[in-house]
Amino acid sequence: MINRSTRNKINTAAVDARSGYFAQEIIERNAKAPWVLMKIKGASPIAGTFYRWRYEIEEAGILAPAGAYAPFTLTNGLYNTAGNNHTPAGFALNVFELMNTAARVFPGIDPANIPAGFTLGPVEGYVRCWIGYLGRADGSGGNYAVSAHWLFEAPNPIDGECV
Repeated sequence: MINRSTRNKINTAAVDARSGYFAQEIIERNAKAPWVLMKIKGASPIAGTFYRWRYEIEEAGILAPAGAYAPFTLTNGLYNTAGNNHTPAGFALNVFELMNTAARVFPGIDPANIPAGFTLGPVEGYVRCWIGYLGRADGSGGNYAVSAHWLFEAPNPIDGECV
């Protein structure tokens, strides 16, 4: 038979272990996905889709001498180097474009309502990218796999001239 002091120590140890587990779970759940500043170098329309592009990207940094912040390309950056394990290297997808159709584009614009002389175009400039995992069919009997891709979120510009 155990005495009261031993029983209290056992109970306290069990509560401490559970508290530590829950605290770690909360930390992991609230952790933000790390992102990398990327410059969009170009965009190619994705065949068979509406208002979606595959973006060519390169890692960027910000120079901060004397408080004048200026972006620059990191030619030897962590994610630009050859042999990185992100597929496809150097390309990204805009998550906002994934829901675009012929009749609706993010955030709920009907392309028929865009005035003549104006068009919806690809995103330009600098974006915050993160690695996301997308499912895909591997072509062998309906099996599926996941692959890492660069993702970002930015609204597409509508640009043109009044006619």
